[in-house]
Amino acid sequence: MNAKNISGSKPIHIAARDGHLDIVKFYLEKKIKLNDLGNLGQSLLHYAVQGGQLEIVKYLISQNMDVNLSDENQAKPLHLAAQNGYREIIYTLLDNGAYFDATTIRNTTALEIAQSHKQEEVRKLLEITAKLFHAVKHNNILETERYLKEVAVVNVKIQDNVTPLHYASWKGYEDIVNILLNYKANPNVTGKSGCTPLHYACKYNHFNIVKSLLSHKAAYNASCSNRKTAMDFATCPNIKKLLRLISESFQSVQNGNTEVISRLNRIKDKDILKIVMNTYNKDNKTLVTVAIHYDFPKVKQLKQVLQDDMCTEKRIAEALCSQERYEEALKLYKSVFEKRKDLLGLEHPDTLDMQLMVGRMLYQQQKYMEALKVSEEVYKTQREVLGEGNADTLRTNGQIALILHRLSKNEEALALYKSFLPKFIDILGPNHSDVLDTQCEMALVLCALFKYEEALKVNHDIFKIRKKISGPNNTKTLVLQNNIAMVLAYQGKDKEALELYKKVYEARKKVLGPNHSDTLRTSHWIARLTCCMKQNDDADVLKEVIERQENALGPDHFDTLNTQYTHANYLFSKGRIEESLKIYQNIIGRYKDILGDSHTSVVDIERKITTIKKAMTMAGRSESSDFPQQNDTHNAPDFFDLMHTFAKQKKINIQDENSLTPLHYAASKGNEQLVKQLLQQGANVMLKSNKGNTALHIAASKGFDRIVDILLEHVKNYNLPNLDDFVNAQTTNGKTSALHVAGNKNVAISLLTYGAIYNIKNKNGEAPIQVSKHTDIVYLLSIIEEIFTCCENGSQNLLEIMTKLKPDEIKAATNAHNLDGETMLNKAANQPHIARQIKKLQRSH
Repeated sequence: MNAKNISGSKPIHIAARDGHLDIVKFYLEKKIKLNDLGNLGQSLLHYAVQGGQLEIVKYLISQNMDVNLSDENQAKPLHLAAQNGYREIIYTLLDNGAYFDATTIRNTTALEIAQSHKQEEVRKLLEITAKLFHAVKHNNILETERYLKEVAVVNVKIQDNVTPLHYASWKGYEDIVNILLNYKANPNVTGKSGCTPLHYACKYNHFNIVKSLLSHKAAYNASCSNRKTAMDFATCPNIKKLLRLISESFQSVQNGNTEVISRLNRIKDKDILKIVMNTYNKDNKTLVTVAIHYDFPKVKQLKQVLQDDMCTEKRIAEALCSQERYEEALKLYKSVFEKRKDLLGLEHPDTLDMQLMVGRMLYQQQKYMEALKVSEEVYKTQREVLGEGNADTLRTNGQIALILHRLSKNEEALALYKSFLPKFIDILGPNHSDVLDTQCEMALVLCALFKYEEALKVNHDIFKIRKKISGPNNTKTLVLQNNIAMVLAYQGKDKEALELYKKVYEARKKVLGPNHSDTLRTSHWIARLTCCMKQNDDADVLKEVIERQENALGPDHFDTLNTQYTHANYLFSKGRIEESLKIYQNIIGRYKDILGDSHTSVVDIERKITTIKKAMTMAGRSESSDFPQQNDTHNAPDFFDLMHTFAKQKKINIQDENSLTPLHYAASKGNEQLVKQLLQQGANVMLKSNKGNTALHIAASKGFDRIVDILLEHVKNYNLPNLDDFVNAQTTNGKTSALHVAGNKNVAISLLTYGAIYNIKNKNGEAPIQVSKHTDIVYLLSIIEEIFTCCENGSQNLLEIMTKLKPDEIKAATNAHNLDGETMLNKAANQPHIARQIKKLQRSH
């Protein structure tokens, strides 16, 4: 581990140079020193730079490695990067404090090295950086902004260990400071003696710069090398007063002294108050964030400081939400969010709360993709500012999970619920309204994942708590009853579900009104269940709900579209395919806009459109040029819901452009019920596709042994003379039989039992034993071949060979035919002792 090669490099140095980050991490975990030197006194960072390993450079810097270490020639990593033209590495080094004007033992800078090695991109970057420093030193506002736009490194340092922000803060160049901060200069970067720009601004009495730095997240209590804070350097009365106010406010919040709220509200200068509320401490926390972490008794009141003028907008937005006027509410929430962002900063908990409400309004308008993006942005910031286990962070997790459910990402949603819900319950308590809401939403996901019993239990448990706390007619109590009815409906308990839905509907009509989306959603389910339970073909109840939804919610509202989807599904199930097609085509575009192309409902609608077009083409009712061509049964659509339509038209045996019949498709899908239905309706099993495939070929190749049995039994019972032709039918070009393509041994046994020729030849003269990919089929066929040979030769080894087979295999062997159409009994006709043995075996099995 510590061994050195001839040049003095250890394994960790070579790993850094050659880009093996995992090995570098491994050695560092084994306590190899970060600053362990190798050849010519070079550090790990020197080696990583020499090899051009940007990721390792970033990793070593993240481990607090000194970017200004020199080797024996006084060369720093920056010099090596300049020599090799590694622009991205140079940018990274400069942005993390490398001295751009540092010199080697030969008194050459990185810029001079880049020039001598003709590294033009690096030269340009370093030249612009040099010009930036020159512009800052001369207080040249236009030039400073120009060079920053040209990708100069804003946090670059010179050998005096100061950045442009240090220099401007020292000299009192207010405009330069603001430009640098707008270009993301680090206000907490340390320089000479560990001082930050705030130390310089305080020491040299630049009050406006102090305010600018504090407004851009400068830590008011950061210490320099001698443990002094910026306030210790201040002599200006205004600066001292401001920093003392900030310090005392933080101390009061930490001590739980609620008098701080009154003191803050008495501040007349709103700019000063804004700075106090938005200032960060050295732990990167604002006053409100500290209050949350220290369980300050009046966090809510502290949050309201500075926000009185925004409360009215927020209350109006809430009122609009209660009236389902979400678009208007969204505008107001966005307005409050922008004001809070400007006043309090993006990371303030109240700003994040309002951003989350923007996401909620987007969700209510079915803009799920946008809602998810906003909610994930909020979560990311809350996790950094408030912590993973904060109640607000966990609440945002719940919103993300709900959106994922709407996008049909239910597995992901359930995993998220289960990851944060225990902690959420622990913080707020099991009966908190937000906890109950979250559990209610999780039950929707459980239902979507067919976990009906679990979903029912969760809903029943929450319902009991809600009913006790809020009463039976509370809107949230009714949501739970509605969800219980939904689960019952999915369980097939239609009558029980319908009764509960009717009860919920009457209550919602009174509480919310007849045109509220929740009331109409319940109407949807009542209509849906009524249609399912009626024997006649009547969809008028669904049409009535659609009309009401269009009037109340609009034709493009997701609930309206969802009822149209239900209506189309009902028509589809009744064989009214042209009507259903028209609806599917009408809603598919909007469905994609709302849910995305991969949502299960979108996929289902597209599949049904394809299925209907295919069916109509087969029935000769339309020309469908946009239907995708299929190779035999590859990607065959499911025709189960359309079979009664064909039966009515006496077209059970209609064939598509590949001469495939519904029976071919049913066999391809392994749908036993559908195969039986088609056979009962008169499907012709002998029909072949263009390639000569029967339904038996298809079922055999896919390994559907039950379908194979059903087809063979049907022919045996109703078309016995054709059984041999059917079981041994060969394709047009390849002369392939079903036995050639048998997907498993059970299929082969079934075919042989019904008289398949075990050694039938394809067009290449190959028997099934030569082409089968299944060793158990090959073994069975080899035994049968051996048995036929014994029968022909009169071998006494027949019984010994037959004992190798199981009862069903013996039955298959005794019924199998050879190319001459003989069974083994026919073959043994001239060998009476063999014939007797075979008959004995047949009787015993």
